[in-house]
Amino acid sequence: MFAIFVPFFGMLFYFFFGINYRHRKMYSKKLYGNDELANKFRHDIVQYSEQTFKENGNAVIGNKELAFMILKDSMSPLTAKNSLKLLINGEQKFPEVINAIKSAKHHIHIEYYIYEDDEIGRAIEQALIEKAKEGVTVRFIYDDFGSRSIRKKLVPRLAENGIAVFPFLKVHFMLLANRLNYRNHRKIIVIDGITAFVGGINVSDRYINNGAEKALLA
Repeated sequence: MFAIFVPFFGMLFYFFFGINYRHRKMYSKKLYGNDELANKFRHDIVQYSEQTFKENGNAVIGNKELAFMILKDSMSPLTAKNSLKLLINGEQKFPEVINAIKSAKHHIHIEYYIYEDDEIGRAIEQALIEKAKEGVTVRFIYDDFGSRSIRKKLVPRLAENGIAVFPFLKVHFMLLANRLNYRNHRKIIVIDGITAFVGGINVSDRYINNGAEKALLA
């Protein structure tokens, strides 16, 4: 409205304060990096698929056209080794997460938009700390706005126990954190490069129904 009713000064105000050039530059670099990674990913998938056809031609020859269609449509590697399990709400997800963390042998990578210092948050925290003490590499990325409740206590506890903790896009003045479209809304856990959890459930008791959070720690 300022730019419309006071054109000259409104335009100057917009160019100086309305555009976040630092974030724009940062995300432009990320797009270039994503393109390079995507090209490498496509190349690796094509090579892997060609090798699969050479080694298992007899097994897939009857569905060769379908296999090529899948490859071209989604660039997904053809493999029978992957499996997927649908976890509905926190009462199904969090016990699986804790068990998977406890089975980690090499590394745990965890990244969340909302992670709260509540009952389930502390249960996962304790599991991560135990694995870090066993020598497992644990890396934790949290969104500095969405997970602001853990900044003062839970994050220092993780760091004190040998866990590499990083805030995404650190917020220095919470009242001025109006760039919510730049936040990290990912919810990802990767364990040993073998097991992964993805989806829309953050780490919080609010995602657990019917009081099931009490059974998680039993």
